[in-house]
Amino acid sequence: MLLYKPLPHRVTRLLLVLGIPAFVLITYVSFQYSRNRLSDYAGYYTASKIVTTSDSCSRMYDDEWFKGKIRNITTSEPSLVLYVNPPTVSLVMIPLVGFDPFTAKMLWNVISILLLAVVWIRLITSFGIPSRSGYKELLFVFLACSVPFLRNLQRGQMYILMLFFVFLLWLGYSRGNHWLTGLSLASMILLKYFGWMFLLLFAVEKRWKDIGIAMITVAMGAAMSISVFGTETFVHHFYRLVDAFHNSDFSHSGLPCVAAFFGSLFVFHPAWNPNAVADVPWLASLLTLLSLITACILTISLKKTLSRAATTHRFFAVLVLSVIFTPLAADHHYILLSLPLFVLLSSLDWQQIKLWQVIGIIVVIYLIMGWLPSLSPYAVHGWKKFIPFLRLYGAITLWFMLVYSYWMPKRIGDTIN
Repeated sequence: MLLYKPLPHRVTRLLLVLGIPAFVLITYVSFQYSRNRLSDYAGYYTASKIVTTSDSCSRMYDDEWFKGKIRNITTSEPSLVLYVNPPTVSLVMIPLVGFDPFTAKMLWNVISILLLAVVWIRLITSFGIPSRSGYKELLFVFLACSVPFLRNLQRGQMYILMLFFVFLLWLGYSRGNHWLTGLSLASMILLKYFGWMFLLLFAVEKRWKDIGIAMITVAMGAAMSISVFGTETFVHHFYRLVDAFHNSDFSHSGLPCVAAFFGSLFVFHPAWNPNAVADVPWLASLLTLLSLITACILTISLKKTLSRAATTHRFFAVLVLSVIFTPLAADHHYILLSLPLFVLLSSLDWQQIKLWQVIGIIVVIYLIMGWLPSLSPYAVHGWKKFIPFLRLYGAITLWFMLVYSYWMPKRIGDTIN
């Protein structure tokens, strides 16, 4: 399926020498941080606590009320409000609400690390990684030795769980298992509204069973959720989302996503963006939408029969788009891009790659996975607002390279033949 041209032994040794200490250091720093900081986990924990105590679920989308509940339940300053998440996300931490918030976060991080280990081990088989090729070590480094991995543990985020579902989705997709494909995609949609672009891919590929199972599961999950949370909760959630889009909330984040990129140029904000190029919110929304449509067409519209490797590239190109077009995609979302990165690198014939291309690939890897300095909102103005979005540029480059590989296969030799 993929080339797996063996990596030089010195590269494999370097991955081991740097990777294992990096994983230990990241884990240690994350757990030390979690001893006195709840970060985003406070929001998830509070939402689950509200559900288990039969509190006012419908008020979870009243941001000020929810922030007050976070302070009362966790004694933590809120860093996450629930409005961008469906009510079903509040079910995830229910098994842990019997513990105090800090212990619960520690346990959640342990669960996340175990899930990551399962993904790594199972992907070795799923991707057919040869022994002593160096790619097992490379996959480990991408998964567990990056800033996105660190941010997931520090913040108590859920994107290692989402990575697990992406792995299950890939497993079902690559093996033609309709139930595994549909149920995995439905789980991501129900928990985070994530992955809906795969429905477009499945439609182009005429995978109607996958779509049917996913949609029926989402409908059943939504019906069950309404019975648990009540219709009023979903109504409040809907109106809060509409309000967020109306007020261009996603344009003010400065996060590495497309909506924030265009918002930084064309949406005024008194604190974060007082010197926008122009205050034209509709233009930012239009450019985001046009970018989404164009990217989807370029990614999935190719009608000709693709090789198995090219189909793999297209699947993971859709995953890249799913991340960068998530309205509030942050560093922790980018752990999902460890898989597209690995697929791209394992498809290359390193003997035919020129030095400048190797340097470019290293830069892309670092932009996606490495530490990047945080610029103050007041540090850049006007057109210079594009500077802080380095991680987004790395992701866009990764997407382009994946798409280019199956649109122009003759240009890259036998990489995906």
